[in-house]
Amino acid sequence: MTRPRGYFGLGRDAMSLDGKPLPGIGPGVPGLASAKLKLADAAPRAVVAEFNGQRIVARSWPLAGNHLVFAELHE
Repeated sequence: MTRPRGYFGLGRDAMSLDGKPLPGIGPGVPGLASAKLKLADAAPRAVVAEFNGQRIVARSWPLAGNHLVFAELHE
């Protein structure tokens, strides 16, 4: 999940990826604009990314196909 026009701020922003807190985003001064989620299951499925009331659904792809999926949020 990426936010190209700003940083994610834990405590300041409401955000989640696949219904969980963003991995790697900790408390303190916002300084990261992306978070990566590795899915254990290989089956393609929907992954919901939420940020301050915005919601986007991305579809996962098997790693074997060398695909990357980005959920990019602009606010």
